[in-house]
Amino acid sequence: MFRFSQIITQQRLIMKKIIATAISSVLFVTAHDALAGQAGSNTTYSLTVTATCSITSPNAVSFGTSAASDPAQIDVNAGTVQITCPADKSYAFGVNGGQNYLTGTHFLKNGSSLIGYQLKNGNNLLGDVGLNAKDPSYTEGTTENAVVNATGTGSAQNYPITADIAAIPSTAIAGIHSDTVTYTVAF
Repeated sequence: MFRFSQIITQQRLIMKKIIATAISSVLFVTAHDALAGQAGSNTTYSLTVTATCSITSPNAVSFGTSAASDPAQIDVNAGTVQITCPADKSYAFGVNGGQNYLTGTHFLKNGSSLIGYQLKNGNNLLGDVGLNAKDPSYTEGTTENAVVNATGTGSAQNYPITADIAAIPSTAIAGIHSDTVTYTVAF
């Protein structure tokens, strides 16, 4: 009998294995059938990078003190313009006519008293060629380079500005003569 019960126990174990294998097969086939199809959908991602430039002009600059009838002054320090543009981006910068522009010349003004001046970068007179001019025809004359053309580096680029100040008229009013200009970068 001992042997007979062992055989029955073994048969039960075999049956359990057969049943377990059958159930696993059914589950596998069912799971496999559930994954039998496939669908897809595309997504496009993008990022737009703009080629922006920035410009910083000098803070208030004093040309010092002069007396009536003093001679013209050449290459007076007028501060530094700093421009930052992306690497290899072409740009131009210039300056408008200011508050007291007349016939191609900037003017420092105190009441009715005017003292002419020109702004330069190196030997180039700066103008505006329509970038931001009060008078769209303003170009600091017709033969000079009115704007500075350059190419960005991705870092700040400094442009020293100087002024040529006309001789002080003998009729100049005592006191501060001033003007406000706008530097513009176009890119």
